[in-house]
Amino acid sequence: MCIRDSLEQSLRGDSDDAAALADLGLAYLVAPDGPDHAAAEAHLVRAHQLAANDAALAPAILNNRALCALLAGDRELARSLFLEAAAAFADGRNRVNTPEANLALLDGESAGPDERRRAPESLEALCQALPPTSAQWHYLPTRYRLLCPSPGRPAPPDDRPRPGPMRR
Repeated sequence: MCIRDSLEQSLRGDSDDAAALADLGLAYLVAPDGPDHAAAEAHLVRAHQLAANDAALAPAILNNRALCALLAGDRELARSLFLEAAAAFADGRNRVNTPEANLALLDGESAGPDERRRAPESLEALCQALPPTSAQWHYLPTRYRLLCPSPGRPAPPDDRPRPGPMRR
């Protein structure tokens, strides 16, 4: 029995479990036999409807819906959902805004010059906010360095202390 089967079976008892629906949507998105974008989106949309007032779960579901749209090739929908998720995430808690980071990475690969110009600035701000214990601590600065240097923007310094025993 695969994870999708287990999640679908668990939903038979409670079809309004937003977290399980969101997990099932992700299971369809990262399935070993290939993604099923339509099924993933359907489950993520239903999960978001159920969790719309959940300040912790709703932005994460929106972020995953945006990833689903991006993987399905719909960059405009992905951007719109990342913006919505980033706004929902920006609730004053001290945490890294994952949808905002994803939006900046999407903008960095955009054909539009305004988006490409905005991407490094967004990533700079996010990198400054990252605590060394964050799972994104190594990932975002690396992605930032791929966007820079661009004309007039030097590559970021690599002198921040690294977490753990290895330091440069």
